[in-house]
Formats: sequence, C-alpha cells, structure tokens
Amino acid sequence: MRALHRYDEVGLLGASERTGPGHRRYTERDLRRLCSVRALRSLALSLEEIAGVLGGDGDDLSAMRDLLGAQLRAVRSQAARLVELEQQLGHLLRQLDEDAMPGPDLFMTTLEMISVYETSFTEEQRDQPAARRAELGR
Repeated sequence: MRALHRYDEVGLLGASERTGPGHRRYTERDLRRLCSVRALRSLALSLEEIAGVLGGDGDDLSAMRDLLGAQLRAVRSQAARLVELEQQLGHLLRQLDEDAMPGPDLFMTTLEMISVYETSFTEEQRDQPAARRAELGR
C-alpha cells in the first residue's frame, strides 16, 4: 500500500475513481499502469525515469522502447565487464594451480578490476585506473 501512496504522491499513478467514503478505486487502466510502473521498477529505474517513460497515459511505446534499449545496452556492457573480470580471475587461479605465484602486476590489475566493478562509476571512470597505470608504466 505504501508504494501506491508514493506513486500517487509523485504523480505516477492515481486512482481514477473514489468510493462514496473516499476510498480509492483503481480501474483496469490504472492497474495496467501499475503493472508498467512495477515492471520498470524491477529494472532498477528511478521514479523520475519511469515518469518520463510513461508520460501522461503510459502508452508511449517509443519512450518505452528507448528506455528498454538503454537498459539492454547497460546490461550488455556490465556483462562484458564481468566476463573480463571472470577471465582475469581464472588466469590467476590457473597460475596458482601450477604452483606459480602470479606477478604483482597481475594481482594489481585484478584488484583494480574487482574494485572498479564493485562500484557504480561511469564507464569512463572505470577505465581511468587502467589508463593511469599505462601512463605510469612499471
């Protein structure tokens, strides 16, 4: 119930009808809009982003398509970074399995990757440690 009140406060979803005593009554269209809001929230979108997508009536397919396309690109980018980290960790483990201590550069690179991926920096910010390391050299 708190979510419904919050959605009403920010203008995302209001009950189209009221009962005699003033209770909210949600129409079928209201419920479709609620489903849209909940689906977009599950994509970790802010209420402001959801409001932009849903606009006035929530039937703006172009805005929905743009937003979902951006979300898909972000997920693919994150997945690519995770694959890179997975490969780096696998390389470290293979070296350890061969009783060889990985060099400090490999450890530093892996630790930087873990640290960077655990935070929510922009892609440009995520690339800065590697660029800085390249500038400094050994």
